[in-house]
Amino acid sequence: MGQGQRRKAFYQRIGAWPRFGLSAAMVIAVAASAVGLATTAAGPTAGAQTPSAGRVVLTGLTTFAPAPAKQAPPTVSPPTTTTQPGSGSTSSSSSSLKPALTPVPPPVSTTTTTPSTTTTTTTAPPSSTFTCSDPAGTDVSASLNACLAASPVGATWNGDGATYIVNEGISVPHAMTLTDATLIDQTAWANLPTLHMAPIIVVDRVNDVTLSDLQIYGAHTNLGTGGRYQASQAGIRLRSANSVTISNVQTFNTWGDGLETTRNAPVSRLDNLPVMYLNVEGFTSTNAGRDCFSPEELQDSVVNHITCINSGRTPINFETDIPLTGSGNDIIANCNVRRINIVEYVYGPIDVDNCTGLLGMLIHRKGVVLPAVVTVSNTTFACHRNSPVPCISQQGGNVVLDQDTIGRDVGTSQTKDPALSVTDHASMSVVDSNIVPVVGTADSTSTLTITP
Repeated sequence: MGQGQRRKAFYQRIGAWPRFGLSAAMVIAVAASAVGLATTAAGPTAGAQTPSAGRVVLTGLTTFAPAPAKQAPPTVSPPTTTTQPGSGSTSSSSSSLKPALTPVPPPVSTTTTTPSTTTTTTTAPPSSTFTCSDPAGTDVSASLNACLAASPVGATWNGDGATYIVNEGISVPHAMTLTDATLIDQTAWANLPTLHMAPIIVVDRVNDVTLSDLQIYGAHTNLGTGGRYQASQAGIRLRSANSVTISNVQTFNTWGDGLETTRNAPVSRLDNLPVMYLNVEGFTSTNAGRDCFSPEELQDSVVNHITCINSGRTPINFETDIPLTGSGNDIIANCNVRRINIVEYVYGPIDVDNCTGLLGMLIHRKGVVLPAVVTVSNTTFACHRNSPVPCISQQGGNVVLDQDTIGRDVGTSQTKDPALSVTDHASMSVVDSNIVPVVGTADSTSTLTITP
């Protein structure tokens, strides 16, 4: 199935289809004098700023009532799961999301069998389901990795709801499914001198992997501290991996990102390829030390139903450390996040659809170059009433806001700062969207078109 067919099929599935692509109408060069975008048809709005000169087109702009207050991100009730060494069973939590473990409790394993490295044989069929037996209360990274490596291609590892201590992380060796387990990395080295803290799960140049019904815990307890030395411990790191499926997976207290997608390094390698055809159907990150989701190099992918709770940095952060690479042809849908940044090179369109809880969005000029288009549709913003940074700041490239609600946070103070800022040869088209004033401006090199 081609890229266009994949994107169309996804939007048919979620019942929406972005109405805009890159066209000549999006890059409008209309010479106009400075216009106060906070002005209604009847006259200027109280508290509106005087905009700088720019190219602005306003078609029937009206002032809308403030959007209703947004609900806070979902909270998680205390866990009801209890495990004892040698118990051989766990009970389910009443909540769909497990709370963060701060700190992670002492090592507990729910396996009761004697130590072994594998229960599979080379004659098992590819569709077989297998388990790995390990001693209670110990780090089983080595034996669990050996067990996975000995499994046949296409097999399913079922953790049977057990808890595994994996301080060295898990590396998925080949195409397979990992399901129904809790993985705990108790590593608490807060000031590593190098970036060598292993991801809890890594899929490195392996295709056709499924991760489902997993709870993944790190030991990070001080949100936003420690910085770059913790970057390498993602809950899940995908590196040059294709056709990975993530379903109903939750990460907690990771030192680095909850979920990271990146190319293999170094750049000179022939297998230095982006992550492609990722399909996410339910991912939640809580208390990530860095980003909730970091799509560094991600192409032709769909991330559906993602929730970010308390991230040390930006919840969703499109960035790349490799020049002229980055992401493209991606869809982020049904997300609950506080912010999305697209700050570095993007070679193809990014669609954000039906997201809530956003306090702001940044599209940086060095990251979005023609012909890349960022389309944000059916999405709700709760912008700060008074902030030195505009709620949606576009610095170059093309952006379409379609049927969005750009409101303000709860409060009684007068709104003084703009919702939109369009600069650096940028083009923004706002269609059928509710914008609570002050609206904002475009500079002399850019175009802002607002159509009800």
